[in-house]
Amino acid sequence: MAALLAMRMHPNAPNGPLTTAHPPFRFAILSSGFVSRDPDLAPLFRAPVAPWSITTLHSWGGADEWVPADRSWDLAAAFANAVVYEHAGGHFLPTKAPDRAVIAEFLDWVVNGETDEPSAAVAGDESGCTSPPSVGVPVAEHAETR
Repeated sequence: MAALLAMRMHPNAPNGPLTTAHPPFRFAILSSGFVSRDPDLAPLFRAPVAPWSITTLHSWGGADEWVPADRSWDLAAAFANAVVYEHAGGHFLPTKAPDRAVIAEFLDWVVNGETDEPSAAVAGDESGCTSPPSVGVPVAEHAETR
């Protein structure tokens, strides 16, 4: 839902943004997000509309039994500026100190308007964060790369 709202508020949304009374979102944090299977929404998740320029943090649990990681990777691929964080838990927002540190650093990065990528704590190291290898790849092609 949050991904769809961020997409529909974007100035490049098909048929224009939902409203101009509110500025487009600068970033979104998407937890256990996935690409909608609704055929009417499918064009939002692939070229030429995607990848979206909204900076996003995609977080999901490696033990999530409700949303498989592949579906979350597909959503991350729909955003050009995606950062991915897979925590050790299941279908929930992580709350342990290292998890909170990743989210806090991401927020600091986007709120302060830094243009460089976040440090290793968010961009990829033993903390579990990585950037998706197929950012910018249409969702259909992303599935073929795994």
